[in-house]
Amino acid sequence: MFELTGVVSYILPIMITILISKFVGELTEKESIYNALIIESGFPYLSKEKSTQKDIVKNILTLVTPDTCINLNSNQYEDGYYKIDHQTIKTLLDFSFKGFPVLKNGLFMGFVPRDQLQKYKTLHWISEVWFSMDLQNVSNSIDDEQLVFVGNDYLRMSENQDVWVLLEYFKRLGLKYVFIVENQRLIGMVTKKDLLCRT
Repeated sequence: MFELTGVVSYILPIMITILISKFVGELTEKESIYNALIIESGFPYLSKEKSTQKDIVKNILTLVTPDTCINLNSNQYEDGYYKIDHQTIKTLLDFSFKGFPVLKNGLFMGFVPRDQLQKYKTLHWISEVWFSMDLQNVSNSIDDEQLVFVGNDYLRMSENQDVWVLLEYFKRLGLKYVFIVENQRLIGMVTKKDLLCRT
């Protein structure tokens, strides 16, 4: 205000007003307004002060069942791609999950986010969808509309790992999910919400 008007006498009243409102705000609410809005909206937010009791990941993970996974088999393999029929994709999209783990002969290969598959709900002319693990060798024989890349750069952990280690990974790396794998077999996954609700 005083920059606009040039009246120096406004400085002291404005400073006192700001200080009083700051002290009143800190007395009534310990969290900042941004943290309060995050909590109010229900976003999965891990604060720096969040800590956990001594526990192992096995006790907080969400088990993954084969019917909620994309299952690739050797007999579906053609020219470096795995073929899945359109109806299987539509069935998976009936679930409300944010994505689907990809298993090849029972082994964990990666993860496909839901938004990559969402378009196949409306593209009725497509009879099959092709999955690729390799971004480098893309064949020109397959239409881009039918091609899905499987991301395999997700963090994997053992089910016997301490939860505080998992918590540190979520905080420092800003992860959305961690996959729990033993001998390349997917046991389950842990999301931020799992960590907040169960610790």
